[in-house]
Amino acid sequence: MERDVDNPVLELKMAAAGPAMSVVLAALFFGLTQLVADHQLVFVLAKSLYRINLIVLAFNMVPGFPLDGGRILRAVIWKKTGNVQKATRIASRVGSVFAIILMVYGVFNFFVGQFIGGIWFIFIGYFLRQAAQSGYLLVTLRQTLGNLKVSDVMRSPVITVDAALSLRRLVDDYFLRYHYGSFPVLENGALAGMVSLRDVKQVEMEEWERATIADIVDREITRYALHPEYPAETLLHLIMKKGYGRLPVIDGEGAVVGIVSRRDLMETIKMMAYLEE
Repeated sequence: MERDVDNPVLELKMAAAGPAMSVVLAALFFGLTQLVADHQLVFVLAKSLYRINLIVLAFNMVPGFPLDGGRILRAVIWKKTGNVQKATRIASRVGSVFAIILMVYGVFNFFVGQFIGGIWFIFIGYFLRQAAQSGYLLVTLRQTLGNLKVSDVMRSPVITVDAALSLRRLVDDYFLRYHYGSFPVLENGALAGMVSLRDVKQVEMEEWERATIADIVDREITRYALHPEYPAETLLHLIMKKGYGRLPVIDGEGAVVGIVSRRDLMETIKMMAYLEE
């Protein structure tokens, strides 16, 4: 899943699919144990798989986000209240409590000599707690951004660099002058990608006079170029999850009309949160 679902019914269907499959598999393997009772090896294997699927089912049905049970709980509350933020907050808190119980149980395992099991319970509990907190944070950020568009967050006009520039000129005339970590790169007037200090660092300083921006430009980032009319929540996925520090914004003709940075996004979120207090 690259992004959160948009309605509680879809959430409920997706969340129920995993536990339903566990039920089907548990039933199949249980039925198999009845048919192969005389075949010891197959019987033991089928019995183990039957029990494992029941354990997975029980674990996933704990009503704490982001487990399937927590997503089902969120979907039910969301459907009833119409408030996804409230539903996520409740499910996330239940998930955090369950995660803490797992970590405490892991510590207890240490004291009784179950070191490997203890480590696993602590690790799983920590993972679930982080997932519960980040899930609620993302929903809160989406709600905070509301109906904003990328054009409301971006900075304009944009300082761009030509792909034919040498790395020496890039460093002296742009990085040292404007103090940005990266710049959009134009090639024949069109966006060719982004170039950052990290890209420059990959080239020996002695080569800066001969090497050009075209030799090191990150062209992959053009796949994620934004448009001014995109919803601002798109930035949560690209900047917060994928980790892009600065993303170019282009118009319908492909011209660079703005740029969005992690700082711009965070400042907008802080401002909107302040206004909603």
